[in-house]
Amino acid sequence: MSYPAFPGSVDVLRLISSTGIVDVTGNGFRSIDLDSFVRSSVSEVQSRSGRIFIAVSATRSYDVPTGPHGIIDLGADLCSGGSAPTILLNGVSQEVGTQVFLDPVNADVDGVPWVRIDIPVLCYAFGIYPRRCVSVSGLWGYSVSVPDDVWAGVVCHAAHLAVPTLQLMISQGVCELRTEEGVAAYLDGGKSALTVADASWMSEFDGVCSRYRRVTI
Repeated sequence: MSYPAFPGSVDVLRLISSTGIVDVTGNGFRSIDLDSFVRSSVSEVQSRSGRIFIAVSATRSYDVPTGPHGIIDLGADLCSGGSAPTILLNGVSQEVGTQVFLDPVNADVDGVPWVRIDIPVLCYAFGIYPRRCVSVSGLWGYSVSVPDDVWAGVVCHAAHLAVPTLQLMISQGVCELRTEEGVAAYLDGGKSALTVADASWMSEFDGVCSRYRRVTI
């Protein structure tokens, strides 16, 4: 499953409400700018993973490879979910599947992006062609929609960013309340139910960043 767009404040609100810890209907809660937390979370997951999750149309240029193989590391994700990209070599269109090959093989079937192109004619071609003579036009990014676990991770991280404000709302500024029955901790972080929920949210977000981290060699 995937989503056509990143989550919004209502999705973060739904997650926080599901804990039963915070009353999200109060006026004080409405003052929290959850949309800004969502934007920050989108930036964070894309920064930590090294990926753009909703592909955008663009053209990138490359030099011919310097080694004995005609393989070019794109240095970015080329979305396999749309039409085949347009690849030009010194202004001449190259036919994908015969003159140009996209790696990994079967990326479009597996739902992952292409990260390399193989142009066999470029073997030992360094110095023959001018600089930046290879251009690749297509959808650049992981996919045309947001993977479901990335979407959920963004919601979790946005909720995490709201935690300090939520703690203050719950405690009304009280760090610790001592009674005959014991001690109720609010802002010290170690004992509150909200802290437990926050740890779960960050665990999910960290897992997403780890799974999608783009490895470059």
